[in-house]
Amino acid sequence: MKGAVKSLKWQIQERIRWRMALFHLFRYLAVPFLIILPKSWILSRLRSFMSSRIYVAQADDIMLYKSGRAAICALMTSLKQQDRQIVFVPDYICNVVPKACEDAGFVVKEYPTDEFFVPMWDQLDQQLYEDEKTVLLICSLMGTSPVLASQLQQIEQSHPDLFVIADECQNLVENSPVTSKPNRAIVFSFNDKTCPGIMGGGVVCPPESSLSLEYHKMSFRRAVKCFIFFTGSMAKRIIRDVRHIVKLALRRQLSYTVSLGYEYSMCQSAHYDTQPESINRISAAYAWLNLKGFRQYAQVRQENCRVLSLAAGSDLPTLQEGFSFLTAPAFVPLSKECDVSKKYPVPVKAPYAKHNNSNVCQRKQYSLKVNIPYVAYASGKRCQ
Repeated sequence: MKGAVKSLKWQIQERIRWRMALFHLFRYLAVPFLIILPKSWILSRLRSFMSSRIYVAQADDIMLYKSGRAAICALMTSLKQQDRQIVFVPDYICNVVPKACEDAGFVVKEYPTDEFFVPMWDQLDQQLYEDEKTVLLICSLMGTSPVLASQLQQIEQSHPDLFVIADECQNLVENSPVTSKPNRAIVFSFNDKTCPGIMGGGVVCPPESSLSLEYHKMSFRRAVKCFIFFTGSMAKRIIRDVRHIVKLALRRQLSYTVSLGYEYSMCQSAHYDTQPESINRISAAYAWLNLKGFRQYAQVRQENCRVLSLAAGSDLPTLQEGFSFLTAPAFVPLSKECDVSKKYPVPVKAPYAKHNNSNVCQRKQYSLKVNIPYVAYASGKRCQ
């Protein structure tokens, strides 16, 4: 009996969600009609939606930037005016976060996180005692939301001069429990993780915080470069998704390779740098369209997480235990390192590289991508 159980393996296969696929393609078709409208009208609708459906905030408290990294840089630049010099960031995070902080003139220090990407609170508290008037960045990563932890509230009480940034770029969800307050701001992003988007991001910062966030005026040359990039990015995305949907409709078995390198952004080109410039018209239009499907996207991710959590054997490494899928994360961490020599039935996200070295990784944490809205996973047992 024991041997028979060991021989059971899960066959994971992508399948198409027809309704979601049709809506997904329809939103692409609607973007050209939206971008001919006044940009102020699009931004007004986007802010209103976010203030009524996502964050407890007034629409005027939401600032929209061309990317999440640009939003962080704008917020850090404003905090720099309060004579703050040091920012503490998690030891495992996308390199664009510390890059944006450094570009704003801050000294970046790392604090340790555990295997669930949650701060080691005692060590963090001790580090904060060594510096006054600092900034603490808390990141919700792969289904965890440490900004809601009671330990953070205790730290805020122990350090009254501390300013906290809640990095929710991977956790943009409907009716978010994360709130802003005088000593806390929220950074979010339309970065294709929990909501299909073409970059774009922003800051939620209440007026009583006395922060003054600004935009840098984009030159005509940079504006042209960004327009070409976002138009090309949209076209490539449409081609990619149409090909993917057709393959799924034909019931073709797809497989994915694992990246040999680590996830790292150079932050150099006009659309990828950290300059705090306003959100692009295409990004705003596409984000507004897709926010309307927020609830369905979360349900898809939850269902996919449940199916993939049963995967074991040769198809996939076992999913890391201890994570709650109720938050519908965009990425589900794996319990062990992937074998880069083989292909997998589910897209795999590469680990983050260190912020100052693209060839070094803090931890080789691979994860499954479950954020494709029109894709579901079917599973069936087979014996070998």
